[in-house]
Amino acid sequence: MPGAGGADTDSSKGAGAGGACAGAASSTQPSASAPVQARAKEHASAPSEIIRHGGGAIVMPPRYNGRVNRARLLFSALAFACAARVLPGCAAATPPPGWVQGGAPLYPPHAAWMHAGSTIELLQDGRVIVNGRETFAIDAVGRVMDPDAQPVALLRADGRLVGAGNEDLGSVGPTAAALPGATYASLAIAPSGQVLRYAPDGETAPLGSWTGCGTYAVTLQACMLVTLLVATKYQPTRPINRYPTTPYGTPYGTSVMPGYGLGLGIP
Repeated sequence: MPGAGGADTDSSKGAGAGGACAGAASSTQPSASAPVQARAKEHASAPSEIIRHGGGAIVMPPRYNGRVNRARLLFSALAFACAARVLPGCAAATPPPGWVQGGAPLYPPHAAWMHAGSTIELLQDGRVIVNGRETFAIDAVGRVMDPDAQPVALLRADGRLVGAGNEDLGSVGPTAAALPGATYASLAIAPSGQVLRYAPDGETAPLGSWTGCGTYAVTLQACMLVTLLVATKYQPTRPINRYPTTPYGTPYGTSVMPGYGLGLGIP
């Protein structure tokens, strides 16, 4: 039927025209939102590339990458502060002259000094324990360090004990030690192990005794060095005395009495 055929022909033409128009519109006026959406989707789904090694890529999610950058910035700021000595804890102690080479040869024995209820223990690794607390340490070449391994003093081969800036801290031999500027010995260890303090007028006072120092010069000098350091720089306190509590407290107001120095009489 011509009418039907004509209708079909017109319909197909219309469809073809419509399709052609649509195709022309798509080719001449592409959608602006499609590439943007594609890129956003790709950015959200694909991790960002950090570094390539051997043809492969080590990748990291963008969000984590930001955290790493912030952490790096923080560590860099801390390192700069330490380098500039803005933070007081970052500054290292200045070692005495000759620290690297070392000084007098020592052989720390396992020894103990008992006096007035206090115990000073010298271990073979050089650590010095005062009333149960590690206070300082010495090594086999005369170096003295604090518990954080920071330089404190150096016992030179000539017996002089020096600190930072070559500060005079006294002198130490195998059986006697002198305070800075002293002409005669201020402390001594008798052959029996007894520790003696010499007053300026020549009078002596006992300060307990060492056990385990031996008879060799290198072990005796290690004990003598510890004796001088404890007497001048690391004076301990007596163990705390505890009193029974009552509803009215104690005669001193608390159940704990403060400790007292050893009474060495040495500044």
